[in-house]
Amino acid sequence: MYNPSQKSYVNGSTDAPNSIVDSGFTGFLQPRYLNGTFGYQDPTLCSPLYNFTSCYLNPNGHETYEGSSWMYTFFVPQDMATLITTLGAHNPSLPV
Repeated sequence: MYNPSQKSYVNGSTDAPNSIVDSGFTGFLQPRYLNGTFGYQDPTLCSPLYNFTSCYLNPNGHETYEGSSWMYTFFVPQDMATLITTLGAHNPSLPV
């Protein structure tokens, strides 16, 4: 049921400043084209930080769909062990 007092919570959650910066982070998933070259997509595109609705099926779409390269870089359900090793965080004492 609608409660008028909830409106302030919704407005407050959508007006947050974009204070997180990708500076210094590397290794994001990027598109690879048929000719073997790699394209570039800003990791903030399609994320809650910057215009997350820009990656739906529309004429202005980008290389990712419904998610940023931040999300897809860590989405490897078929091989989490390799992802952990690739990102340099493998600890042999922990089960993978």
